[in-house]
Amino acid sequence: MASGTSYAFGDFRLDAAERRLMRGDAAVHLTPKAHDLLVTLVRHAGRLAPDAVVHQLRHGECVRLEAAR
Repeated sequence: MASGTSYAFGDFRLDAAERRLMRGDAAVHLTPKAHDLLVTLVRHAGRLAPDAVVHQLRHGECVRLEAAR
């Protein structure tokens, strides 16, 4: 469930604005790139095209999905 920039899924709570992921009461450390990818996946849950993931990973550099594998 989403609320503004906060998302809850399973045991996790993701606050995209604060760049914080919690599992229960424990903070989960993510690298900046991993956090950005998680936010992209959560925001587009159920409707994400693979190219959007690649774009997020490459920070705007043009790359084809096959090249990222």
